[in-house]
Amino acid sequence: MNANGSMQKDLMGFHGGGHLGYRTSGTYEMVFFDGLLSHIWGDKNIILVQGFAQNMTTVKAYKLDTLNDRFFTVASTPYPGGMLADHDGNVRLEWGTNPESGTPYMEYRPLHSMHWKDISTLVYATKNKWTIANEIDPVPPIMFGPDNKTFYIPGIADNRNLTYGLYKIDPTTGKKKLLYANPDVDVGYNEISYIESFNRESLVGLRTMPGKINTLVLDGHSAKIQLMAALTQSIPHKQIEITSWTRDGSEAIVKAWSDDQPASFYLYSAKPRPSLTLLFRTAPWITDKDLSPQEPISYRARDGLTIHGYLTLPPNGPKKDLPLVIYVHGGPYGVRYMWGFNGSDFDSVATQILANHGYAVLAPNYRGSGGYGVKFEAAGFRHWGDTMQEDLADANQWAIKKHIADPHRICILGGSYGGYSALMSAELFPDLYRCAIGFSGVYDLPLLKSRASNISRYAGGRLWERIVLGSDKKTLRRFSPVDNVAKLKAPVLLIHGGRDQIAPVEGYDEMVDAIKKHGTPLKTLFERNEGHGFYKPAHRIKAWNDILGFLGKYIGPGSKNVASNSH
Repeated sequence: MNANGSMQKDLMGFHGGGHLGYRTSGTYEMVFFDGLLSHIWGDKNIILVQGFAQNMTTVKAYKLDTLNDRFFTVASTPYPGGMLADHDGNVRLEWGTNPESGTPYMEYRPLHSMHWKDISTLVYATKNKWTIANEIDPVPPIMFGPDNKTFYIPGIADNRNLTYGLYKIDPTTGKKKLLYANPDVDVGYNEISYIESFNRESLVGLRTMPGKINTLVLDGHSAKIQLMAALTQSIPHKQIEITSWTRDGSEAIVKAWSDDQPASFYLYSAKPRPSLTLLFRTAPWITDKDLSPQEPISYRARDGLTIHGYLTLPPNGPKKDLPLVIYVHGGPYGVRYMWGFNGSDFDSVATQILANHGYAVLAPNYRGSGGYGVKFEAAGFRHWGDTMQEDLADANQWAIKKHIADPHRICILGGSYGGYSALMSAELFPDLYRCAIGFSGVYDLPLLKSRASNISRYAGGRLWERIVLGSDKKTLRRFSPVDNVAKLKAPVLLIHGGRDQIAPVEGYDEMVDAIKKHGTPLKTLFERNEGHGFYKPAHRIKAWNDILGFLGKYIGPGSKNVASNSH
């Protein structure tokens, strides 16, 4: 859209809608754009984006005229993946996963050259056995350096936890230099981890998340870093993010947010004198008293491994001997539960809904979670049904010893892998949990390795299955909730979508039938036209009403005497 808000047009969208434009040849084509590659500074109407054409899986780079919808292809990848342009808008890096082998690749193109050079070994190989981590989830590069010759990328550092650090790579000389690594947590935990200069040519800062967010300054002379420091003084107790800006930094859009307040957006102007004007608040119907702070916590698992997580208490009322919900994030690998309120993140919203209704919420980043180094993530490989669930049980014991949780009023809830974990934990520790809630969960692990799940339909997914799940059929059956229903005592709520292609519907049906035969109290919510998670607002509201009603029945205020007498 124009600076005055006129001529608004959707070019790419959160919901994955296609953009119908036409090539310079005049032929129409539906393209799904999924990211900006470069501003074309010489022409204010032209941008470089990446995306894929309808019915295609390989990624292409397009120059797009935002005024007349004309576009043309400037580069394409041989496999599904992504691209990176240099500061002049030239696509110079491409990466992805080989669909036949499932292994990562990256190619580099020197300036003014049409020849691509394979640099996969330079980028992804390590000096130890943990190379396999890159094969599961190859990390993309961040940006080119100021010289347009080197580029920045996260990579595995040689420290005690093998965390991801920041590297600078020169593909021409083959040199790879570690610039920074934290031995406890990874860099690159999400899209705001890297702070670039106003001219977008230098990396000037990093963010890490050991608990709350820490900012590391790489260039203290950077005008952007200095502005962020000043804004932190002007808007205290908030995380500051500059989301967009003029190239000279004289004007910028500033996002300020925290764990207990939704984001607010401001306009910063340097002239005629520095000023900050509130533009709008997201979710203005949420008051300061509605959200609760997230307290970073840690505890020792039974085998001595340190587990980090977050505790969120109700905003009002007592803070001890509360009904507790163990909240299990999905994934499970490569992702983590994060600090901060984000209205578009299911984990974040779920936590605040539960806390707002009087529940303490404990969200462990159990072994296998991302963000804490390759060793920690790999500690969860092939341990879905044992140590990963023990980490959650140990979180309960931590909360009980701290007198946070009423030991007779504990439920477990999660989505996707978290749904699997909720049921598996309730079976492994039947006297610990008063109820269990699975949302879009996987309940029959062998189904993940069948055509019923789209994970197994591509080489990268099959590699993932082989490494993290394993291939031993007896173990997969032993780790499947549908095969352990005889141990179940807790009432169960299952929520699922009929078009789920990740957590197969067949597994949901099997679990429902098994629980009914076993006789444990069961409540279900099945939406035929939903997928992996619910997206229609009416269905989300229905799901949350069912969740809150279910929790209220078994661990809510009126359930205390019943729960105590039943254990």
